[in-house]
Amino acid sequence: MKEKTFVSIREAAEKIYGCTTQNLYKQIRRGNLKVYERFGHRVVSVEEVKELADFIEPRGGDRKFIPKKSEKK
Repeated sequence: MKEKTFVSIREAAEKIYGCTTQNLYKQIRRGNLKVYERFGHRVVSVEEVKELADFIEPRGGDRKFIPKKSEKK
């Protein structure tokens, strides 16, 4: 099965880049990521998002969600 070439901004943020949509929109505003319009929807290229994730180091740790440790009593 062929991989998707374009995905929604939400899907790119959550599944590929590992951040919130607000952070991905910030990268778009800064010109680090190009937005395309397909059939009336704003989408981004999967390859460009992967390149961006490799190029930009996350601040404050890993991009992926890390569950909180249970609090000790």
